[in-house]
Amino acid sequence: MEKPETMEAYLAAVAEQIRWRRARGAVTRELRWHLEEQRDAFSWEGRSIEEAERLAVAEMGDPVSVGAELDRLHRPRPQWGLLALTAALFLAGTALRLWAAALLRRAWPAADPEPLRTLGATALGCGVLAAACLADARLLLRHAGWAYLAAVALGLFSLWALPHVNHAAYYTRYAVLLYPAVYAAYLASLEGKRWKGIFLATASLAPMLTVCLLVPYLGGCVLLLTVGLVLLAFAAGQDRFGVGRRQGLTAVGGGALCLLTVGTAALWSPLQRRLPVLLHPQLDPMGRGYQAMAVRRALAGASWWGPGTQAVADPVAEVVPGGLDGDFLLTTVICRLGWLPFLLLTAALTALAVWLLAQGIRRADRRGQLLALAVGLTLGLQLVLSAALNLGFVFASAHMPLVTGNLHSIVDMGLIGLALSVFRGASLPEAPAGDGGRQALLPLRLRL
Repeated sequence: MEKPETMEAYLAAVAEQIRWRRARGAVTRELRWHLEEQRDAFSWEGRSIEEAERLAVAEMGDPVSVGAELDRLHRPRPQWGLLALTAALFLAGTALRLWAAALLRRAWPAADPEPLRTLGATALGCGVLAAACLADARLLLRHAGWAYLAAVALGLFSLWALPHVNHAAYYTRYAVLLYPAVYAAYLASLEGKRWKGIFLATASLAPMLTVCLLVPYLGGCVLLLTVGLVLLAFAAGQDRFGVGRRQGLTAVGGGALCLLTVGTAALWSPLQRRLPVLLHPQLDPMGRGYQAMAVRRALAGASWWGPGTQAVADPVAEVVPGGLDGDFLLTTVICRLGWLPFLLLTAALTALAVWLLAQGIRRADRRGQLLALAVGLTLGLQLVLSAALNLGFVFASAHMPLVTGNLHSIVDMGLIGLALSVFRGASLPEAPAGDGGRQALLPLRLRL
């Protein structure tokens, strides 16, 4: 092979050795920066541009050897354990929904639970997981501002265009589930923006919170505020804005207090009605406390393994409001299969959320780290809210991740796939802080 003398020819020769297509652009972009830096150094010594470029290329080394080493260093790092656990939980959720649908048909022959829809959602969810995993999460991080605007616009459009169910924009809830991940990407794009970044990071939660309030979706408000404020405090604690940790945490704390005050004021009426009934459902036995009391009566007869006394006495499980295969699917599991399957399922989901969080914290890419943490926190908080609901502490509607709800599970699969995409690209150089911002690229380390 003829030795290249120009940077473009050198970069093309190196790229030919890199088999992972996603790595080619990131690696050659960083390699170009080093070549340009070396070329400029030779130019400062008084050499012509052509000679400086030729010397920079020669100093970098043989392109085939460099490309082979880069190919070895930058390979996909799939998380097979996380992928297997996700798939197992998703299939378990599908099996439980089909089982609940069969119970529903047996109890009410006129009911139409549509098991084919569940099977179709399973196939689509697997496709969404694979597509998100193989996609480049860096695109979301690179275009975080546009992604944020698109997410808010999607929420507003669904509020206006899609049908409402029980006086609520039901389908907007699925857009809201994406908000923490989109916010994490936007938060990452504000690194180094100092006080402007802190202001934008805090203020950008307000439009998303407004969409949640317009649904209205109390669970979405809790999810967005909790995940958003945790990520904001995490970023300030690492001084990602560049104003100092103490100053950053103080500013973020003030902004969080304002958001919580506004959110509490907007939600004061439902909170005032729900909080007393949360712990004492007997205060409103025929109203907001009915679901909690029905669930608690059903669980009182549950056994450790197998159907409990309530399930035997009432095979159609009318004590579980909202349907056998809805938000209270896990209550049905406890009543008919026992506490052990419920505990095993929640333990596995907890392990998945903790695993995602642990992998996210260890992530060297600071921008991808926030995105992975957002996914782990979103799943974990959904798990907590859903477990509380199925144990008779009814505060807000919530789905068990990967288990209850067809469309909801598809969204969860997409979020997990996004986190897996971040982990899969762990060997890639960190994305620039801004469009074309070379100053954020990490030094290239070639072990030749």
